[in-house]
Amino acid sequence: PYPERRRTAVSRMLWSLFDGKRDLLTCVRILDGVTGTRTAPPQFDKIIADLRFLEQYGYVRLARR
Repeated sequence: PYPERRRTAVSRMLWSLFDGKRDLLTCVRILDGVTGTRTAPPQFDKIIADLRFLEQYGYVRLARR
């Protein structure tokens, strides 16, 4: 819904790594290897919060391992 829209921090390259077989940590570590950076725990919290927000509106489906 428009009033509830907000900007998400999930990068396009990270989106491309989500294939339904990899877990979030694996996708982020692959992205870190490609970009030469290291994702910190506070950034993980932000990514998870954004994915949960998107799940509420049916844009993604999250599964627990």
